[in-house]
Amino acid sequence: MQEDNTTPPTTGSFTAKALGNGGEEQSVFVVADKGYVGLGADFQPMFGNKDFHSYSPSTNSWAPIADLPGQGRIGALAFSIGNFGYAGGGRNGNPDDNAATYLYLKGFWQYNPQTNSWAQKQDLPERGISTGFAVCNKGFALKDHKFWEYNATSNTWTPLPDAPVAAGKAFTIGNSGFVLAANKLWEYNALTHQWTAKADCPTSADVVFSVETKGYAVDDYFVYEYNPNSDSWLKKIETPNIQEANDDGYGLRLGYAFGLNGKGYISIEYRGQPQYFYEYDPKGGSPL
Repeated sequence: MQEDNTTPPTTGSFTAKALGNGGEEQSVFVVADKGYVGLGADFQPMFGNKDFHSYSPSTNSWAPIADLPGQGRIGALAFSIGNFGYAGGGRNGNPDDNAATYLYLKGFWQYNPQTNSWAQKQDLPERGISTGFAVCNKGFALKDHKFWEYNATSNTWTPLPDAPVAAGKAFTIGNSGFVLAANKLWEYNALTHQWTAKADCPTSADVVFSVETKGYAVDDYFVYEYNPNSDSWLKKIETPNIQEANDDGYGLRLGYAFGLNGKGYISIEYRGQPQYFYEYDPKGGSPL
């Protein structure tokens, strides 16, 4: 599989970084030069958390920020538009993680890093939305094929034609949002307002992120790179540490991921507690 530039592809490389705060199904957004990670739940009991922390790559350090108002939540939607982060939806938990008694939520907030404060915005159009992304200064939310656009200026949600995908893990490249559902990849072009089926991913992936003009899908074994120009996937490097065994038989798992300043960042966790936090450099490593 050939790349569309003259630089030979490499495996990429991982570098261990400072551990952050953990949790099951946390939410992530990026503003300026920091990543923001929060919400989710402890392994047991599975009640939603409200806390957020920021990660600064320049200092390799984490710092707590203001808690999200309202109820704690798990699997919440999150994205950024301009200089602000946004988070909301998802669900609250219960002691035994029983889906039949989840409380699905629709509150939606904007985070201002300059004032370290949250401002409540127009509720999400439905409860329990967890899939979203932002491109072209607009936010987008997806649930059960229903699809909406968020205008931050007017603070309004507008329904769009149904999407061909029900939900999934999202990343963005340029003017497009990409949603990976199982191993099926869909592209939404915010300029043409069109959905397009793309090349199947070699894995269903546990986490996804984007760095510059490429997307990345990571499972328990490998990192895969998506090139939108050639609509192709390239296997890059083994996922570190994820195969480690634990005495109780509950293995490590990928927690969350985000891209920032030309690098990717992934958390590897055990029962919601961080065990490893890695920076991924797509240009490092050895030639493929």
